[in-house]
Amino acid sequence: MRECLRVALKFWRGHKDRASRNKRYNGRNGPYEIVPFYTTEVLRSVAWTRCHQAGISLSQLMDFALKFYLPRVMEYWLRCAYRDQDREDAKLWASRYRQRLHREDFVISYEYRMAQNNETTLEFWEKTEVLPWPPPKTA
Repeated sequence: MRECLRVALKFWRGHKDRASRNKRYNGRNGPYEIVPFYTTEVLRSVAWTRCHQAGISLSQLMDFALKFYLPRVMEYWLRCAYRDQDREDAKLWASRYRQRLHREDFVISYEYRMAQNNETTLEFWEKTEVLPWPPPKTA
């Protein structure tokens, strides 16, 4: 799930304004299966900011990521010949993975601060950074 979310953020192409509505998704009443989602603080922060700017929930973004990027992630992981995996099977997955369009590994970091927002003044700043992924290891 974490890798699907990372790929979805890497291929993010949203060019619209921030939504002017509350984030609502899946309005039906249960039953739901609650699944823990463990991630890094960096990935959580970037994903939450993307969802806030797009006016969607993290659940909606995760559904999209799993629906469209799970095959890519599976090809990525199965392309290597592990100890108990058939070498021919790994070659098949590697050839499928090579046929995909690949981007450099990066994540887009977006941050904004609103200093004042009233009837006459809107004052804010925003900062967008393209950062390498995974982040460089620090000492």
